[in-house]
Amino acid sequence: MKLHAFLLTGAVLLVGCEKSVPPKPPVGGPTVGSAEKTTSDLGESTASTASEAASVKGDAASPVKVTDGAVELSPENTKVMFVGAHTGEKPDPRTGGFEKFSGKLTVDAGKLTAVSLDIITDSTWTEIGGKLTTHLKSPDFLDTKEFPEIKFQSTKVETADGGKATITGDLTMHGETKPITIPATVTITDAGITLVANFTVDRAEFGMTTATDKVEPKVELKVVVGEKTDAKPGPA
Repeated sequence: MKLHAFLLTGAVLLVGCEKSVPPKPPVGGPTVGSAEKTTSDLGESTASTASEAASVKGDAASPVKVTDGAVELSPENTKVMFVGAHTGEKPDPRTGGFEKFSGKLTVDAGKLTAVSLDIITDSTWTEIGGKLTTHLKSPDFLDTKEFPEIKFQSTKVETADGGKATITGDLTMHGETKPITIPATVTITDAGITLVANFTVDRAEFGMTTATDKVEPKVELKVVVGEKTDAKPGPA
């Protein structure tokens, strides 16, 4: 997958929180960042919390038809999400994703052999929207004007029993290209292919070092082939 994130996220990329006023006591949920905690960007939360927050488990994935040994990826058949969190005891996970991307899966003899993904960074959204989304697009994080794309291109795909796959490739994000390895679950039948990949990217390794003391540098990304990208849930 030409990624950048998370993905991912990616992907690439990175969720956080905008400046906020001191919050009211929470009712049955985590608090939002306080006045002292005013930054944005992504971070890794616990796997269970992040997956729950992203609401992208891959359980509803439907096979995408393979034509001439390939699947063209688009928001019509694929979903790219990310989750970031604050540091400390109250991570307050922030969920987001991308609305515009393209890519390709290559299949040969019933096995996945290659993955590419190209994400338009300015298409990022967050569940909170508003200032948070705007901040993520700024030079503090994705810097979407300077770096309009996140790309992933696989260099090797290894498959194992149970539909498990290990996808190795080059991720280009924020002007940096680095090798990453992505675990995935792949199912290929006569009806088509589904793929679910859940992994983390350290934004600081790609030059996004803003507020790593307040927002976790690791960002969880999830890519699901077989689920359509929903309209962004957050406010504009």
